[in-house]
Amino acid sequence: MAISSVAHWGSHTIIGIIPNFGLTFVRDTKDTIKFHDTLTFYFFFFSGISIAGFFIITIFVKETKGKTRKEISQDFRENDFDLLTRS
Repeated sequence: MAISSVAHWGSHTIIGIIPNFGLTFVRDTKDTIKFHDTLTFYFFFFSGISIAGFFIITIFVKETKGKTRKEISQDFRENDFDLLTRS
């Protein structure tokens, strides 16, 4: 019963509530900035999101130095073990 309830309310959250808040935020932002053209607003809004995403991915790649997930977790395990044995 609990699993089906979690799945039920989880689907409400993912499908209903989060997009509704997102759309409300976008509409309020559009009204606050007072763009005259809706398409212009969406162009700048989603361009900004994609530029931010590009920089986040660039920083992640730079910090991980192009390593795979397995190599990153191996490095983490080795460094974590070193920190525990130093003291």
